[in-house]
Amino acid sequence: MTALDDRFRALAKAELDKNGKSVVFSLLSDDLDGSTYDVNTATLPEGAPVIVPTKALIGTAKDTKGKEFLRGSGPVRAISRESDRTLFVPAVDFAVPPKAGDTVVIDGIVFTVLESDPIYSGELAAMYVVQVKS
Repeated sequence: MTALDDRFRALAKAELDKNGKSVVFSLLSDDLDGSTYDVNTATLPEGAPVIVPTKALIGTAKDTKGKEFLRGSGPVRAISRESDRTLFVPAVDFAVPPKAGDTVVIDGIVFTVLESDPIYSGELAAMYVVQVKS
């Protein structure tokens, strides 16, 4: 971790918490060792989602006005439309980055993550830019 990581990761988190909208991610638990540990049964439920409440700056997906193009990968590859959104979320809130197939709830509407790209502050991600589709 660099000195810039310490400073800018905290700054990204503080600014998004202050100015962002509350959203809730539901991450598929494949990559999260122990994140869905059930203390009552001492097990990890298979396929159980990990819930991540956070704050996000939300905008319309880039390059969608009057255009259609493929975005995402695998089973969630889709044509982008004007109803798609771009979210900026603080990386420190996530054990692993959001990935294609995860979901996020914004104002009661469920969106599917198409892709997620990091914005680095040094060696670590300070924010993720997440493309979502309703």
